[in-house]
Amino acid sequence: MPCGLGMCSKYSPCWWPAELCRRGAATNLTGAAMTSSVRLRADVAALQALASAARGRFEFEVLPSEARPEALLHLTCSTAGSARYPVQRESRVTIHIALPERYPFQAPVATVRTPIYHPNVFPSGVICLGTRWLAAEGLDLFVQRLLRLVTFDPLLVNTASPANREAAAWYERALRQHPQAFPSDLQATAQAVERVVRACPSCARQLRLQRGRTGSVRCPACGAEFQAQT
Repeated sequence: MPCGLGMCSKYSPCWWPAELCRRGAATNLTGAAMTSSVRLRADVAALQALASAARGRFEFEVLPSEARPEALLHLTCSTAGSARYPVQRESRVTIHIALPERYPFQAPVATVRTPIYHPNVFPSGVICLGTRWLAAEGLDLFVQRLLRLVTFDPLLVNTASPANREAAAWYERALRQHPQAFPSDLQATAQAVERVVRACPSCARQLRLQRGRTGSVRCPACGAEFQAQT
């Protein structure tokens, strides 16, 4: 049964506790009904479930807590560590995720700590996601998006406004010369749950929904229910 936010329908598991769903107490993402501790517990549970289902693809050395709002993630995937890709490949990516004080209303900051050469990763390692953060997006969806980005999913790679211009120029050349080498890990890209954005017809709120589904969605901002096909 969908919760008061409509986020636990077919489209994705909801991170709102069942008691809040039944009461409809958390219908406004900017309200105070949802405490950071409740959200963090839900995020941790979702990350643990993701790691278990992914069979080693996602490994969390550190999980976030109120005392330590950060995560350390190891991804088992193939990516470019330098301009010598695809001759040389990196098979493991380590990412530090810092949760800001106003999380989930502010986006997490993800920093790659292993060698990577990517148009959307600054030389410092900070990842530029290039999309507006939605508070309803759980950390499990966030880390799946990171996996898609570091493996050069063409839906996420942005060379028009790159974080690393040299890497962007290299990527465009490499894509022409070695089209079969991108994405750098087809299995990893396919494994991540793909999301599409649909606007609420009542309030125009942008909602990320799982691709390939049809059903009823309740907008977390205004409470309106509408049919969506992705």
